[in-house]
Amino acid sequence: GYNIAVNCNGATGLVVVVQVDKGPGTKWNTIYPDRQIEPNLRILQVNGLSDCFEMVDELRASSEAVIRFRRPVKKRLLVIREPRSKLGVTLLDFDASSVWVDQVLDLGAVPEWNEQNPLEKVTTGTRIVEVNGVSGNVHRMYEQLRKEGVLELVVESHGPETANRKEPAAQGWFPKPSQAKKMGL
Repeated sequence: GYNIAVNCNGATGLVVVVQVDKGPGTKWNTIYPDRQIEPNLRILQVNGLSDCFEMVDELRASSEAVIRFRRPVKKRLLVIREPRSKLGVTLLDFDASSVWVDQVLDLGAVPEWNEQNPLEKVTTGTRIVEVNGVSGNVHRMYEQLRKEGVLELVVESHGPETANRKEPAAQGWFPKPSQAKKMGL
């Protein structure tokens, strides 16, 4: 196989790189250091296939593949969590240093943020990489996420769940943003 570990969310069709093991992916990374295959890249297609499960099967079976990736966009959000309110998301550990939004619920601070910021929504597959200045440790990040008041989140997002395949970001590689965009309330 291609030796890329992925997370496949069948409900949304989202396939995201979790880890790159020794094999074609690391060989690519050596040859193209400016276009690394790395965790949290969204996989849009593998050998022309775009179904979540078919892409995973193809990655397992192929030692060569044409893969279309989409790099996440890093952004800073200020979310207000009222006293005794919920955050409004279900979360999973992405790795030892970040948290994955598995589901956005109907009520809570994040759904309220989404309602007020429809172009910057937090969706399934958004990766939280920092909370109130805490990064690199999911346990400490969860402690921050339980707090009330203003939560300053740094997230990596792949954009709308229905990505426009003609959008430049969906066409392959593009440079990482140089700075996170500061989002106001």
